[in-house]
Amino acid sequence: NYDFVSGLYKNAVKTDYVYNAGNLQTQETNYQWNETTSKWVEANKYDFTYDASNRLVMSIFSEWNLMTSAWVNSERDEFSYVARNRINQHITSVWSANQWVNESGDEHSYDGNGNELTVNFYLWNVATGQWGVKSKNEFNYNPNYLMSDLCPGVFFIFV
Repeated sequence: NYDFVSGLYKNAVKTDYVYNAGNLQTQETNYQWNETTSKWVEANKYDFTYDASNRLVMSIFSEWNLMTSAWVNSERDEFSYVARNRINQHITSVWSANQWVNESGDEHSYDGNGNELTVNFYLWNVATGQWGVKSKNEFNYNPNYLMSDLCPGVFFIFV
């Protein structure tokens, strides 16, 4: 960041990226500058895992614990896929009492052309150990729409 008082740029934050041999990002680590020690201090990181088709199947977010000098799990996102690399399911879990606990999820369905038809959203009920429906989105596709069908009564005049 630029310091207007000194007229110098000063360290603030930095991000390191790690890629595998297939050029897929496997890690992102964020650091903050410690003015007292003049060193970069770990803040948080993401670890990414891919399947044999190079699709993201898991992302884990961790935070750096200064007291223990260790990474602490925070949140995990898991993905599964159907044909045409469309996301079928996405589940988010949080780290609690040294284990992953489901938090939320969504399921997607598609038509034969790969158009998304529905997205069902769920929340995890810790008390019952089951998914509960939160909401549902439904989509319809009609390639024969005209602009006038989408914006009735709206006219465009170009001068």
